[in-house]
Amino acid sequence: MLDNESAMQCQELINSVETTEQRAEQIRKLAEEMKQAKERQLQMIREEKMTQRFLINNAAVKDFVSKQRALDIAQDNRRLIELREQMLNKNRDEEKMFGHMWIKNYEEKTRKERLVAEEKQQKRQENMEIVRKQWEENEQRKIMEKEQRFREQEQTKQRYLELTQEANEEQEKRREKMIALNVERLAAVQLKRELEEKERQRDQMFVNCFTNVSNEENATPNDPINLAKRKQVLIEQQRKYMDYQKQFKEQMQQQEQKIAVLLKHYEDESLAKKDAEMARRRNARTALDNSVRRCWAEQLKEKEERKQAAKTQEKELAQKLRLQAISSQQEEVEEILVRRRKLRTYGKCLEEQIASNKESSLIRADEDKRIIETQNQAENDFNAFMQEMTLKNRTDPKMAEMRRRFIAGDASVPHWNGYLDQIMRNPSAATGLDARR
Repeated sequence: MLDNESAMQCQELINSVETTEQRAEQIRKLAEEMKQAKERQLQMIREEKMTQRFLINNAAVKDFVSKQRALDIAQDNRRLIELREQMLNKNRDEEKMFGHMWIKNYEEKTRKERLVAEEKQQKRQENMEIVRKQWEENEQRKIMEKEQRFREQEQTKQRYLELTQEANEEQEKRREKMIALNVERLAAVQLKRELEEKERQRDQMFVNCFTNVSNEENATPNDPINLAKRKQVLIEQQRKYMDYQKQFKEQMQQQEQKIAVLLKHYEDESLAKKDAEMARRRNARTALDNSVRRCWAEQLKEKEERKQAAKTQEKELAQKLRLQAISSQQEEVEEILVRRRKLRTYGKCLEEQIASNKESSLIRADEDKRIIETQNQAENDFNAFMQEMTLKNRTDPKMAEMRRRFIAGDASVPHWNGYLDQIMRNPSAATGLDARR
């Protein structure tokens, strides 16, 4: 932070401006007393001249007058010395009182600064608590959203499993229908075989009957009655065979039509269900893929939002710290400028006072010279302090760290390192002109 001695000197010179009027009043009083003493000395000189003029030949009177004059001069000198000692004692008392007042003001200022720092710390903690609550709410909301997405994913998976199970059930039903259709086809084939066997048996019976009729004709070719009967039987059997063959063909056609209708119906239903199942699977897979992509997109979006929020928060914090640093620097610069103006005003007042009292304040010449030297030394120290502070602010890492802590609101950073202890040990060093010495 600031250099202790330079800061003390600046503070002393700034605060000493308040006592300028008191010092000027004391100097005027001392000047009046010195003027009165000088008038008395002149009066004594005139009286001495008159006495010498009138009593020039009287050695005793001359000796008495000279002794009296010496006594008066010694008395005036003692009076002047006493006045100067009283003035110095008053200055010391004022300096002590000013030191105690400065310590009291410094303690009050420190207490106020500590209260302000505590208020800032409390506000900062409240802001941090608000930010923490917002962060917890955001985290809770994110957890709830993640749980919601997880439930949606579970529901999507459950729906996909249900669709898969329904498809398996449909496939099992189609398999059962296919088995039933195969059974019907086998039954139809068996029926066809049985009909073919019956037709073969009828053909064989007809052939046998025709053979028997032919044998009978060959056996009895001249019997007209038997021939007519045999012809009638043959015609009847042929008619029955034709009817049976016609009925068999009709049954076969009906069975084939039934099988064709069943096959066509099964093929149409199988194709439709297969298309529907493929569409359902495709839709379920698309929905699942879309859900997964949406979840990924939301996660990526949340990640980008967190990154953007973190960057924004870092920028706001950096901007806030930068503004605080700039404001603190401006306050320090303004305070330094005010101190310089006060120092210049005090220097001008001292110069004017010295110029006006130069002829009448011979006793205070050394002190005035010391005041001027102190003023010049303070100005030089102030300029050196400004250069040193500028260099430290640029190069000293410890100064940068303490500055960063002070800007951050750390109440443990001392503003005047060790200066208060020095004032407590030597109160006169707070405002005396010998502070630098």
